[in-house]
Amino acid sequence: MSEGISWKLFGGESINNILESRANSVIDSINDLPECDFISSNFEKAVEKWISKGRLVPPTFAPHDPFVIRHGPCKIDLAKDPEGLVPNVFGPGLVEGQFLTLGIQLLGNASLLVYRPATCGFDANAGVRDQVIEFYYQEAPVIDVEKYSRLRREFEQKLHQAVESVQNSISAYHLDLERRVVARLQERRNMAESTQTVIKTLGLAKRPEPAKSNQPKLSIPTDDRTSISTIPFEYDVFISHAWEDKDSIATPLSHYLLENGCRVWIDEQVIEIGDSLVQKIDHGLIRSKFGIVILSPHFFSKNWPRYELDGLLTREQSGSDKVILPVWHNVGKEEVLRYSTSLAARMAGNSKDGIKHLADELLRIIKKT
Repeated sequence: MSEGISWKLFGGESINNILESRANSVIDSINDLPECDFISSNFEKAVEKWISKGRLVPPTFAPHDPFVIRHGPCKIDLAKDPEGLVPNVFGPGLVEGQFLTLGIQLLGNASLLVYRPATCGFDANAGVRDQVIEFYYQEAPVIDVEKYSRLRREFEQKLHQAVESVQNSISAYHLDLERRVVARLQERRNMAESTQTVIKTLGLAKRPEPAKSNQPKLSIPTDDRTSISTIPFEYDVFISHAWEDKDSIATPLSHYLLENGCRVWIDEQVIEIGDSLVQKIDHGLIRSKFGIVILSPHFFSKNWPRYELDGLLTREQSGSDKVILPVWHNVGKEEVLRYSTSLAARMAGNSKDGIKHLADELLRIIKKT
């Protein structure tokens, strides 16, 4: 499992810690809202809005049989044989063997399987990449089919129990989130209405508009390196892409942008083992001035890139200036139109023009701000 980014199955912190952190983030956002929002808003719609912000799609198994991803000869280091599958009768060093990587397709938010279930967790030589669980097996000198079949059955049995545990945790989280959102929104609404009642009872007027002054405004000096508008942004661009497009476009594009002084958020540079995927990606989406969205057949078939695109669209719809910079990669207008009419209507860069030409077009936009 050396190609691309793969996170160890159930190798992170407790799933309940992640869900609690996500729920707290939603409640904190409610706490940050101004009081006037609770006077004018429809309560039922507000409840649904904030519950939907925290809602997760639990991982489930796709209706497909497991499939082989990779297989072939390999060198097995006896000192690092994770499952003790190779009897230590060869002496120290490397031995010739065979490996097989089995893929199990998932639906929903597969990245949640990076975290440790509340019950039925187990350690396995397996990882999560995009929407696939990869189960790695190696043996010397050749794979024993009977032994492999037995270990695979044991792995799949434990896996189903662990996924069910994660699903149960998410169901409980949704119920708790709904309870907390309703309670906090009601508290904030009651406080806002109480404040309005006090103001009306005391006959207090609204704060007057500030008087206009003929005095010239003081200018705030800035230098060429940092402007006031860029201070809140930690990155110039967030690159959203499917894993299959990493080598062909995402990585070389990020390298060219970095070499030209652009601050780039891309998963392979930012996310480390043990990090919360949701928190890391949400941080990048919020703290990046632009989002480069690489639209491709692989992008259209993935859930995680859609999550990133939704985050960028939300920023634009909340009143931000242009955020999304679409790039077409191995697609035409017809394919993009089937996926999103709004994206198809935007001017887009195209990888067929070459990475350098594409990056220069993007840099012109980025450096204008």
